[in-house]
Amino acid sequence: MENALKMYHYSKKYGVPPYKLTRHLHEFETISVDGYVKPWILDNEVNRKLAISLILHNGATRPKLPRLTIEQFMEKYDVGLDKLKSRWRSLLKEETNGVVLIADIANNRKHIGVK
Repeated sequence: MENALKMYHYSKKYGVPPYKLTRHLHEFETISVDGYVKPWILDNEVNRKLAISLILHNGATRPKLPRLTIEQFMEKYDVGLDKLKSRWRSLLKEETNGVVLIADIANNRKHIGVK
């Protein structure tokens, strides 16, 4: 049991966030220890490589949907400038290089009345 660590200590030693360690615990080599509910993680080379891969793994979400200029958005959804102005504060938009871009997402389409 010298080469096994509690999940908390393993997380601290290798810098793996506890939520990632818990989520991927089934991939680690573990042992059950009497008196403890959670298994202990063996401190070996296989588990170290797995821990490093978890640290480097970026759980990024899906890519951003396209951003359209105001003119492109109005043309694509056949929306007038007055309708766009009335819902301007509700729209998800971002500024890139001094140009305001509107996200082509369902929330923006809902606000301007397009299904």
